[in-house]
Amino acid sequence: MDEKLLTIKEAVKFLCISIPTLNRIKERKEIGFYQIGRRIVFSKENHLIPYLQKSEQKPQTEGQA
Repeated sequence: MDEKLLTIKEAVKFLCISIPTLNRIKERKEIGFYQIGRRIVFSKENHLIPYLQKSEQKPQTEGQA
């Protein structure tokens, strides 16, 4: 694994959310992370981008309410 792992501060900046929001998402197990000792880190490829893809809102077509 050659990719750089992101800290919580870097992850919230990437996702444009607050630290408390990221903690809630983490607690609800909606986003994955690695725990190395007491440190929490995120992979863009394995954690952050898949979370954004799951959260993506699909536009409604004209026939849907």
